[in-house]
Amino acid sequence: MGKSVANTNLHGFLSIWKPRGMTSFDVVKRLRRASRVKRVGHGGTLDPAAEGVLPILFGQATRLSSRIEELAKGYEAEILLGTVTDTLDMDGTVLATNTTDDVTEDAVRHVIPEFIGEIQQVPPMYSALKHQGERLYEIARRGEEIQREPRAVMVYGVDVKSFALPRIRLSVACGRGMYVRSLAADIGERLGCGGVLDGLQRVRVGPFNKFNSLGLEQAEEALAGEDAAEVLSPLEFVFPGWPAVQVRSGFTGRVRSGMDLAAASGDWISVPGEPDDVFSPGPETGNAVALAPDGSLLALLRRTASGRWHPHTVFGG
Repeated sequence: MGKSVANTNLHGFLSIWKPRGMTSFDVVKRLRRASRVKRVGHGGTLDPAAEGVLPILFGQATRLSSRIEELAKGYEAEILLGTVTDTLDMDGTVLATNTTDDVTEDAVRHVIPEFIGEIQQVPPMYSALKHQGERLYEIARRGEEIQREPRAVMVYGVDVKSFALPRIRLSVACGRGMYVRSLAADIGERLGCGGVLDGLQRVRVGPFNKFNSLGLEQAEEALAGEDAAEVLSPLEFVFPGWPAVQVRSGFTGRVRSGMDLAAASGDWISVPGEPDDVFSPGPETGNAVALAPDGSLLALLRRTASGRWHPHTVFGG
């Protein structure tokens, strides 16, 4: 059987609803095989035990992985109170069980605000973070534990969705690097009974959500077809509402070669889409995008000290 020919024409994003029991890389491998695209990545690891939104990046979209990482995430989390494990979820060894008789819904709602805003969080031992070049989970599997320094993480909001002891269900909106397992354990500790994560869905990553996500098999079928490009969101999809300048025909080559732009005030438009202060943040001061004549993403721009706009990342060509 002849070797399949690589597809070099697919560039964009596809949101997948990852099933439980699969790693994020398992999903990437299957979609790389289905699409025949060499450069395929994902927009943020989702634990095998979790299900939910997993943005997949194809072709030139892989160059925007840092943009995906900075987008806010939304989770639905179920916490089992009164149980403590070494992994902070139910996959680990139970270290303690405690009564939840004194826990009330009012008590839960009282402590939740302590975990909103910029908080200090100790990352779990069972995580992919590295210590002296080694993954923490590799160290943990040897039965060892090392001191981890708290890290500043952002939690935009936590809502109590249900309360039925010993379980509570929370809706969480957070920034990059926040571990829901650690949040579950910290809330349980604050309530005096301990707690572990016993179910997790990621329901949103920036503009990607459960409603615009495809199932894995559905995505494989679509990507293997002749109209594969139609199921992908374009590169500019992750910059809704950003200030943009549309480069005239004949000048795109200059932008791709790194020449600065001197955009006048009347040249600016906005990337289509509705920005969201939390899930799809606008640019920091001095950042914008350049669009090609057809409206596709041409470059990411940064304002220079002289007031011109420098294309620091270019696409296409």
